[in-house]
Amino acid sequence: MIVYSNNLWGLAILFRLYGSAFPRAVVFASISALMTAILYYYGPSPIIYSISNPFAYSMYGSLVSFAVVFRSNLAYQRYWEGRTTVQTIMGRLHVLTMKMMSLNKASLPESKMTQEDKVLFYNFHKTVTHKVSLLFGLMLCHLRGDFNLNNIVTYTGYEAAPILGADQAATAWLKLKTFFFELFPVDDYLGIELIHLDPHMHVIGGMSEEERQAFGHLQQALGDEQKNMLLEDTRVISVYSSFYTMMIDHFSLPCFDPKVVTSVLSTLNALDDVLGSFGQACKLATTPFPFPWAQVVTSFLVIMTITLPFVTVTFLKQSWIGVMTSFVTILTYWSLNEVANEMEDPFGYDPNDLPLSCFQYDLNKQLLTISWKSRPQYFDEIESGLGITNPKPRLSEPSAIEDVVLTFSNSES
Repeated sequence: MIVYSNNLWGLAILFRLYGSAFPRAVVFASISALMTAILYYYGPSPIIYSISNPFAYSMYGSLVSFAVVFRSNLAYQRYWEGRTTVQTIMGRLHVLTMKMMSLNKASLPESKMTQEDKVLFYNFHKTVTHKVSLLFGLMLCHLRGDFNLNNIVTYTGYEAAPILGADQAATAWLKLKTFFFELFPVDDYLGIELIHLDPHMHVIGGMSEEERQAFGHLQQALGDEQKNMLLEDTRVISVYSSFYTMMIDHFSLPCFDPKVVTSVLSTLNALDDVLGSFGQACKLATTPFPFPWAQVVTSFLVIMTITLPFVTVTFLKQSWIGVMTSFVTILTYWSLNEVANEMEDPFGYDPNDLPLSCFQYDLNKQLLTISWKSRPQYFDEIESGLGITNPKPRLSEPSAIEDVVLTFSNSES
């Protein structure tokens, strides 16, 4: 995602090329302008004066305008639908975490707890934080089509937060390569993929070796006849299933009142809504813009690029005005089409894609805040028994979140 300012009436953004649609459109605009110049100086008269009325071509231009604008509108809707869906998932995970931790804290008075109960509640509190963070991280990786588990890293609270703006994080060399490949798209044939956004997903507690092996063993668990299936895209469902089962098992223990179990079942609707929103996001990630429409729009634009110079030289007598008109017109049409190409898939590593790593980082901070605010006093006793001596921070202090992460990490070890 490109972060920009509207200072100076927004004119400053005119000169920013990184993430812009103009470099790719300039190629076709230059071709049309060059053809126009050639026709002005070398075109035979029968060709130049062959068009007596521009009405038919005006109708064609209106049709191309409608096709391009329609595609741009749909791409814009897809982009904001993707952003809204991710934020909806985050909000529902917040609600789920708060409800689960509140039920865990209030379901049994401390006076009736044994030491084993306290340790059990403490571990559940900690596991919910980890599972929610892991679930969201795997969801974002799935939307990107990234199934490399090495990109799942431990959130410590001390690492630098992912940079929101791709233009701010990109090096000068990356910007130069991007500009070159936009003018000369040889990277599409050489298989070169430029990564413009942080690929890492920071998960509270990281991913244990047991969890990594569990994902690897999913394939073997299905039987010999299905071992050739690719099951990377089932990781979200696997974590969702284990999370769901863990909460049911925890609140079904004899120490809980049956009314608590009923409350838990109603609360789990939030988890069901999370999976539904994730499916909505997957729809955008896996369903491209319809091929026939994209093909027709591209064909119309190519035809206009080639034919516009003939119309221009017929009705504009000054060559410099004709060349400029062809250049600006084709630049406008192709730029709108390139904007649609950029926004159709909001999940990925392109400069204008959503900064998913930043969303994961923000979720972690909010989860730790919820975790700290809902922890009972006896958790301090348990952590003291585990050798964790971190003082309880105030959330208003700058180091509060880092102290919570340190407490969590120490209890994991």
